Amino acid sequence: MGIVRVRQERLLASVRRTGRARLQDLAAELEVSSATLRRDVADLAARGLLLRSHGQVEVIEPLSGRQRRGAVGIIAMPYRHEGYISAFVNAAKQEIERRNMRCVLEVGDDESSGELVAQMVSAGCVGIVYIPQWYSRSSEETVLPWALRCPVPVVLTEREVGAAHPLFELDSVVTDHRAGLVLALRHLRDLGHRRILTVVEQDSPTTRILRASDSSVRDELDLEPGVSGHRDDLLVLDPSLEVVDRWQLIAERIRTDGVTAMFVHNDHLALSLVSDLRRHGIVVPDDLSVVAYDDLVGPVGAVPLTTVAPPKQGVAREAVALVARRHRQESGGGTVATAHLRLVPRLTIRASTTGKAGR
Repeated sequence: MGIVRVRQERLLASVRRTGRARLQDLAAELEVSSATLRRDVADLAARGLLLRSHGQVEVIEPLSGRQRRGAVGIIAMPYRHEGYISAFVNAAKQEIERRNMRCVLEVGDDESSGELVAQMVSAGCVGIVYIPQWYSRSSEETVLPWALRCPVPVVLTEREVGAAHPLFELDSVVTDHRAGLVLALRHLRDLGHRRILTVVEQDSPTTRILRASDSSVRDELDLEPGVSGHRDDLLVLDPSLEVVDRWQLIAERIRTDGVTAMFVHNDHLALSLVSDLRRHGIVVPDDLSVVAYDDLVGPVGAVPLTTVAPPKQGVAREAVALVARRHRQESGGGTVATAHLRLVPRLTIRASTTGKAGR
């Protein structure tokens, strides 16, 4: 066996120990240059033995016959914003197919999810990516017996549970929504804004995190409270409010608190509010800066919105990677530590924060 092949076998053995490794760590362990390591990784990737992404490599064992036809199932609960689910599923599908597997999607509810999983496992799925939609605090406490006794790995996505919750033992991948709030408020603070209004509407797991984090994030960023004594500078809109009532609530905060900027969850609501404001003489971004959460429709508004975008594609890819890692290691008789991954959103600056407001 040649020296190159020996080195590549050592590389594969090193990555197999954990399923994934950073390139710089591998170069140090193998005592080779970065250029040599990149050539070896490229060769192994071309042979279908490694996947490389974002400075890391992951081992892929060759599959054949019935194994190659294995599938990863995605269980999605009914969701109000179909754009999010579409983006997530498309990214997951690409990652699954990159691993020479099939993607199987089912949409149901908590009551039917157990039956759907049983059907998927019978059809040959080697793992499940589960996307719950919990719209109340009580639903977040739901215990799903099928997830705890499922014969294949289950990865929980975009919903956090506490250490006391039975589902805490599952692998999970979530967006760090608090970090997204920090990105938004810090951007507005750095533009000169000190009185920033956070506006949310529907009650959802994401808005609950944003609401719970708002005060502490403002303390960290040293933002001033409103002059009328609103400590949280947080406005929760009732979805049943008439447009005129919604406008009046925000206008009152602008007049009495000296608000010069808003952070709005989500970008659908933000676009509507920007239109309301314009009709009443407040122009974005000249009179008011706006940052929206999500990046589904914000970029195409009459005033393109600066947005904080949850890493939907990244969450999907990491969820599939966790399924593959656990399936591979458990199939080999090994034990795997539970992984809870938190991915940070991305801030994209557009026209809604380029005016003179706050400066």
